[in-house]
Amino acid sequence: MKIVTKPDPPKARSDRTRLEELVQNKRSGRLAFLELYEKANKEQKTIASASSVVAAIETDREQQIKKELPCWTGTVIAIVEPNRTFQQASIDTDTILNGSRSIVYTDLNTGTKWIFPVPEEYLHVANGILVAEHPNYMLQISMFEVVVFPVSSVDLVQVFPKRDGIYNLDPVHKIPVENNGTHTRKRFYLWRAEQIVSPLSILKSSDPEMDYVISSVSTSNVKCGAFSERT
Repeated sequence: MKIVTKPDPPKARSDRTRLEELVQNKRSGRLAFLELYEKANKEQKTIASASSVVAAIETDREQQIKKELPCWTGTVIAIVEPNRTFQQASIDTDTILNGSRSIVYTDLNTGTKWIFPVPEEYLHVANGILVAEHPNYMLQISMFEVVVFPVSSVDLVQVFPKRDGIYNLDPVHKIPVENNGTHTRKRFYLWRAEQIVSPLSILKSSDPEMDYVISSVSTSNVKCGAFSERT
């Protein structure tokens, strides 16, 4: 297995306040996530988080957001099968990540392996979700491998749902949770993968029982819209 060198971190960005369409060309206004990531970094922009997109949907900016859906967010997550700890589901990636245990997911549509290192303090946790927000991570991209390098600490959201459904949202990252979530005006439905490392995407639902879908199952080569967060 090849050795991956950790790249230099990007410059720190200040607080973000406004969403703008990240891809302005309407003829090609959809990009796969890795294309989007490279475009955002080249232009020194921040890919809008799931939290920011949900907040905009919950306000008078909903119509602006709906035009770009489905959209990628800058929220990259790692989850494992329900009731398994990160320790049980991770593998030793000593040769590439300095001894870290990592969640590894292979995208069956592209053959690309996504790797997310698990902080040691979270290895014992079951039914949690690891969260990194752009630009607080870097992606080391090779032909068939993407390694997520958090620049700052990885967040843990606990009591992540074990199955698809409508849930309240975590107050910080706006990720569905089973207990103590924040109630929203709109109904957000979770599409849950069993085990995955992936950016979250948000879709408009055609089902009258729900308004929007927060998805962890979309393959990263699907072309979606996106927003940047502007200071």
